[in-house]
Amino acid sequence: MKKRLFLFTFLFIQAFITFSTNLPLVYNITNYGTKDYKGSSQNWDLYLDSACVYVANNEGLLIYDGNNWSKYKFSHNAECKIKAIQKVGDKIYTAGDNNIGYWVKNSKRQWEYVSLMDTFTNPKIQGENFWSIASFNNNIYFQSFSCILKYDGTCMEEISKSCHMLLQKCNSGLYTHRLFEGIQKIENNKFSQVLQEKYLENDELKFMCELSDGSWIMGSNKGKVLKKEKDNIIHMKNISEVLYPYMIDCGAIMDEKYIIIGTLGGGIYIFNMEGDFINRISGSEGLQSNIIHRIRVIGEDLWVTLDSGVSHIKINPTIAIWKQTKEIGKIADAITINNQILIGTNQGLYHINGYTHQLIPEIRGEVFSLTSIKDKIICSSQDGCFLKDEKNEKWKRISDIKGVSKFEYIAENGKEYLIAPSFTYITYFKYENNTWIEHSQVRNFLNSLSKVMPESTNVIWAIHPTKGIYRIKMNHKLDKTESITNFKDLEGLTDFSHINMARIDGRVLFFSSKGVYSYDIESNCFIKNQKLSRDIPLTGYSTYMSHTHGNEYWFTNGNELQVYNINGNNGKLIGHISYDDYQLTPIKEKNIVRSLNNEIYVGSSVEGIVLINKNNIIKPNQLDKKPMLMHISYFDNGRKFAIIKNNSVELPNNASDIEIYISKPICSKSHILRYRIKSDNNSNWSEWSKNGIITFRILPTGNHAIEIQDYTGNSLVINLIIRPHFLKSNLAIVLYIIIISFVVFYITRRYQHIKREKIIRIYEEEKRRKDEEITKLTNEQLKETIHVQQNEINEKLRAISQKQELLINIGNELDKQKKELGDRYPKKMYEKLKRIITEGMNTEKDFLLFQNYYQEINHEFMLRLKDKHEILTSSELKFCCLIRSNLSTKDIAAILNITTRGVELKRYRLKKKLNLDEENLYDYILKL
Repeated sequence: MKKRLFLFTFLFIQAFITFSTNLPLVYNITNYGTKDYKGSSQNWDLYLDSACVYVANNEGLLIYDGNNWSKYKFSHNAECKIKAIQKVGDKIYTAGDNNIGYWVKNSKRQWEYVSLMDTFTNPKIQGENFWSIASFNNNIYFQSFSCILKYDGTCMEEISKSCHMLLQKCNSGLYTHRLFEGIQKIENNKFSQVLQEKYLENDELKFMCELSDGSWIMGSNKGKVLKKEKDNIIHMKNISEVLYPYMIDCGAIMDEKYIIIGTLGGGIYIFNMEGDFINRISGSEGLQSNIIHRIRVIGEDLWVTLDSGVSHIKINPTIAIWKQTKEIGKIADAITINNQILIGTNQGLYHINGYTHQLIPEIRGEVFSLTSIKDKIICSSQDGCFLKDEKNEKWKRISDIKGVSKFEYIAENGKEYLIAPSFTYITYFKYENNTWIEHSQVRNFLNSLSKVMPESTNVIWAIHPTKGIYRIKMNHKLDKTESITNFKDLEGLTDFSHINMARIDGRVLFFSSKGVYSYDIESNCFIKNQKLSRDIPLTGYSTYMSHTHGNEYWFTNGNELQVYNINGNNGKLIGHISYDDYQLTPIKEKNIVRSLNNEIYVGSSVEGIVLINKNNIIKPNQLDKKPMLMHISYFDNGRKFAIIKNNSVELPNNASDIEIYISKPICSKSHILRYRIKSDNNSNWSEWSKNGIITFRILPTGNHAIEIQDYTGNSLVINLIIRPHFLKSNLAIVLYIIIISFVVFYITRRYQHIKREKIIRIYEEEKRRKDEEITKLTNEQLKETIHVQQNEINEKLRAISQKQELLINIGNELDKQKKELGDRYPKKMYEKLKRIITEGMNTEKDFLLFQNYYQEINHEFMLRLKDKHEILTSSELKFCCLIRSNLSTKDIAAILNITTRGVELKRYRLKKKLNLDEENLYDYILKL
């Protein structure tokens, strides 16, 4: 995980503290971990050029382009640890555990590995571990503990079989440490003595640096550091004593001013060239590990590989944390006086001396402001106002008023005053008898004012954060107000908490994000100063102004600091820095800047008190390394593609998750970037970011000019052309024309066909309608005929039933009379009548006529019934006909001359014969 920590150290050159040494030599550390570069935590060697950092990692090659990390693995996916790295031309040579080779870019501009292990003629070299690489005279040299190999671009040659502890290129040549033989120079495959082994005492040499005057600095594993001046060998014992008990693993020289030594377990030690200890940077100061494997220097930048991660240490950065908020609180004001630094915070007043800070006990509670004037220091705190003579070490209470945000000086007619706004009143302090004393309080104007600025002794401008701007005129005694004018609804001066005032060339100016304004007394209104508003464009929402000295004014404009020289109606930008570049956050309410000397300024941030090096701020139109397009990646139908061409790229219509990779070389002054899509309707920039990846989920079809800008103003424009969908392409348009022509032709033909069919359909419809009418009439007549016939059948059946019922009644009556009369009733007559009744009850003839007539009407029913149930007898068929006629059980019993129980029995038997278990017999017969 990337983590930025800000650290500081002090350089003591003299025994007595002077003002110059009382200021810190600052640096900051940026840590990169496994979450950043996605590799192993352990790193060994590294190589720097002006553009990138190349790191030898246990999992492969790591490259940092100033904004983003990339990791490349071996093509054969073997787990080979890289221990050494060297870039020569367009190739990156690496070596390590049983691997020697180089990396080159393929057609996709990705680094690919080429192994050189097959070029060895000596099989014993297989399996060796290589620890150093050096380039010299167009040859590449690889060093292990048992040999040195030379590669000339085509073949590998073993030039030494001795035990070598180090291989290093210096200004004057290529050098190695042969164990028990000392330091030797390699020339034409021959070795010549440079330093005898006795000086190293059989220890392992870890670094050697050649200085411009021909002298050498060398360090061995056990902490011994030697300085070689011609034939004079000096043991820098003071360095060895400081390093004890830690062992040296690497070292470097910075600007021939500092000796930087990396240790195993102790972190980094910094010494001057005389060997005096300056500072130690270890885990407690922010490093990820105290085991340092390699240190490389470029300018004032240190790049360090560790047992856990990679670190970048910037010496003398533009801005860095000096004291963290948790140490002394949030800064309110700061001054330097007599080589002393006083800082007031919300925790009290501190005296800063070297590494230490001491709380001044006389000043209790929160400090609001510090003012140095007339050889006096005035401090406003929560406990009142205190004064100290620059030569007197004691603080003296001069007033009980609390919360003075700032003392403003004004002088007229030989009288000098300080005007102090507080939580309650405006107070005047007067300079008398070589001191400042409380003169008067304006009691009839009770308000908590955030800022005041005198126009004259008795006319004061004041700002209340919510109530607006006041112009206050005092009486001659300066203890009462004569008139108060409140300005509230003003164009351009609305956000009162972020309006700043300054008295420049005798006039009071008001600075806001909308421009610079001044008050016109004749028109009683505020007039915008067009010239200064153009010169000082304050576009950020959060703005705060600090007057440091002379015509120099510092503005907090959003997340950046801008330094202007304001003289009359002219405002000139001196320089600017961004808090985003250092991962700091300005204090929106009161982001102060104070001058400690002409170069070093102290400022505030949410994270703590910062030191600002004015010499390093970015000047207007200052040239910097331009941002570069690395590659563009996108997804299409679930597959990822990468493109490296020029600044104009075509992407398919389905492209999604488009990522544009931008880099800023590591030696750039600033690495933050912003972007916008250029169009007539869009002029808004994105937020500043150090992430060099610009991502778009999707982009609509068309040309998109994406402008990328760095903090110094360099711009890069990338044209992304999103190809239209095939349905919108030129070929599709031609196809559309062909299809439309065919469709028009087809529609015309179809229209004629439909018209013709419509005429035919109308004719057929008319014919069908007439046929339907005829059929309807025929059906109605047929239905009427069937109805009449059905009624005739039912009437005939009822007649048969009634006749049968009548004959039964007559037969019963005859039997009754015979029974009553007995022999008196002639038997012959009785039998004759009985025969007549019996013959009359025989319905076979009637039913045969009924059945014939029924078959004429229900011909299909009889056929289906016989066809489906061949087992039915004629009497059962007759019974089915009677059921279909919907006669009652009684009528059927009368017709069949059986009882109603006999009818039910016949129904039951017929149902069983027809296999109708659950279905109703009548419903079944009707369906047929």
